[in-house]
Amino acid sequence: MCKNKMEISIIIDPGKLGNPDTDLRYEIPQLASDITEKKLEDNGYDYDDEDKMIVFLSSMNLSENEVRDALSEVFKKLKVEAAAVELKIDKNT
Repeated sequence: MCKNKMEISIIIDPGKLGNPDTDLRYEIPQLASDITEKKLEDNGYDYDDEDKMIVFLSSMNLSENEVRDALSEVFKKLKVEAAAVELKIDKNT
């Protein structure tokens, strides 16, 4: 259960959301920070070439499993459909 710095990219496909909402770019990082007692930090957002929203988070204090569990809770609370979300975790930063 090694805890190294991680960069997390949450890629959201608005076409797969029941209720697309650009406020997710703020709500996801805030709720993730709250749930993890500020161990997940907001690292900005962007859009890719296919207009998918990418929310960036970082952590130095959580394992990959803890990150996945926390984000699963975030998505459930915000009613974000699993099919609309892709997670990428870079543990080599």
